[in-house]
Amino acid sequence: MKKYLGVLFFIMVFNYYSQNNNNINNQIIYANEISNSGIKRLSDIFSLINRWDSYTLDGFRYYSNPNNLIKSQDWIVLLNGQKYSLDFLNLKQLNALPITVGQIDSIVIISTPQLYEGEYADGGIMAIYTKIPTTEFSANLRYATGNEIGDPGPWAYTQSEHVNVEELGPDHSASFSYKSENFYSILNLISQTHSATDRQITQRQKGVKWKNLGICLLTPSLTIYFNGLGGKHNLFVGYSTCEDQFFLPPAGSDLIFFEPVGREFPVMTSSFHLGLNGNINVSDKSQIKYKAKYSKNKIYETDDLMTTDFDWNNTKLFANLEYLKSYDFINFNIGGSFEQNSLNSKYLKKKENINICKLYCSVNTNLLKDFFINIDFMSTIIDKHLAIKSTFSSVYTIVRNISLHYSLSYFEKLLSEENNIWNWTIQGYDYLKSNSFFYLIYNLSYKQNQILTDVDLNIHLLENLKVNIGFNLGWFSNFYYESYLYKFNDSSFTFNSPARIFGGVGGNSGATKIEIIHKPFSNLEHKIFFQYRLFCKGDNSFIRELKTLPEYKLIYRINYEPVENFSLWTMITYTAATYWLNFKNVTFESNGIYKHRMENIFLWDIAAQKYFWERKIRVSLSLLNLLNQKYTLHPLGAYHDLSLHFQVELLLNSIL
Repeated sequence: MKKYLGVLFFIMVFNYYSQNNNNINNQIIYANEISNSGIKRLSDIFSLINRWDSYTLDGFRYYSNPNNLIKSQDWIVLLNGQKYSLDFLNLKQLNALPITVGQIDSIVIISTPQLYEGEYADGGIMAIYTKIPTTEFSANLRYATGNEIGDPGPWAYTQSEHVNVEELGPDHSASFSYKSENFYSILNLISQTHSATDRQITQRQKGVKWKNLGICLLTPSLTIYFNGLGGKHNLFVGYSTCEDQFFLPPAGSDLIFFEPVGREFPVMTSSFHLGLNGNINVSDKSQIKYKAKYSKNKIYETDDLMTTDFDWNNTKLFANLEYLKSYDFINFNIGGSFEQNSLNSKYLKKKENINICKLYCSVNTNLLKDFFINIDFMSTIIDKHLAIKSTFSSVYTIVRNISLHYSLSYFEKLLSEENNIWNWTIQGYDYLKSNSFFYLIYNLSYKQNQILTDVDLNIHLLENLKVNIGFNLGWFSNFYYESYLYKFNDSSFTFNSPARIFGGVGGNSGATKIEIIHKPFSNLEHKIFFQYRLFCKGDNSFIRELKTLPEYKLIYRINYEPVENFSLWTMITYTAATYWLNFKNVTFESNGIYKHRMENIFLWDIAAQKYFWERKIRVSLSLLNLLNQKYTLHPLGAYHDLSLHFQVELLLNSIL
């Protein structure tokens, strides 16, 4: 403890002599990069995020770690400033967000703890901003599909087995918008299809109806924006469901991977969001921001006899009010929010509510030339338990083209802040015991603690060459770890293990990174990003957890636009092996069918994009895993091969 206090003292003294511009090197992904890369679903965005490590079992539902320090799925999604809940047990289903990748204007990826849009980014934030219509009436029609080569599909182990080209999709979307001087509205209707035909998944789904091994996700939404009443206001209504619709073929079900059991369950899911946010101008230098939302996420049983009924009906009420004031050399904002997180289920004796109150403030000042300091502070109160979150960030401009960015964060997280099954099990959600799934919880603390420091040196060597070198250090205590010791059942290709949740887990780790962005010509840009974990020390459970994340990774991207309306894009990714020690016994028991060590991955992706008919038609073609490395990202996950993706978009502006 004395050692940590000494480190803190040094960091705080360093901060006193440093500077800040409130930009802690957040990654911003712009629409141009998204379209050039050829990605077709929101979940594909993870491939463009440098500091977040992600994995998937089926290529549709993704899990992500925001800061290469400890794995958690409590990162926040903001859509045009509205906090959007996409939580299904321990999964955040990004594809349930009712927008398409073509509608995105930019995405701000926040990995360093800080206050952003009234939220504290202790678990990371993905802030998505959509495009504003540019003409009075417009329509956007989109079709996307893909194929993965080399998967035997549903004919595996039969006389009809042959090399199969597995379809990925298809996805359809239609968007209609109207815009006037102070008003616009957007209506979306999106349909996404994904089938679980990989043998890694289907062989443990014996007895599940074939239609329930695929998902057809329908996501409509409506946006209404107007400028008036002293400010700007935005209403958003979104819905997603895999339930059968009268105008569509049978939808099947959603396959939710449930880690305590080690397999997927076919379930029905739905998500509803109603949100309103905006601002009211008080004066030229002050304004009031407000947010309010209601959301509901449901998981319930299908008609399949192989499933169990999670009976998960999670609703959230949220309200936020913030006041911002600017002066010549200092800006500050103060705000508060209230959130009621509720679960209604037959596994609870009564409907349970978790009330979360937050108060926060942020101050930044520029008293001297090139001297800027920012302080963020938030307090969270749940059932008389208090947690504080704080960040002191700064930037020191060494010379005109070289600056040193720095941040120090100390924050606490209450267990009830996490909207996962273990929090709700403690609250009385008795699904596991009711379905004879054994679990034990040891020494679980109601509060987790973390200290994190980030240092980044930004160098503009030339106008077209930028270099960022940085490292981060983290100290963790009172975290919890999910421990499993899976046993393999060779007759059903299923797994079983008692779930043991250990509290009081702690440790420390550090990582370094370097990013180079070079634009030698106006039509050519290339980027390189490298990240390496310097050390990892702590409890065995802490070290086992971090071994599921790659020790290092290298990403190289090139974007080239040789002529107008045509672009070429390529990305090379190399990541280190990962170790999933909970599955160590399964490697031997399954004779290597399932492995606990995920090998090094070397991927080469290319994409080409072309506009036709005065940019009214956009066609995108991409080849992923061009070298056809057969790889998986999780011991029980599907194997990915060379795949071809195709998209066509019809962009009709001023249609009337």
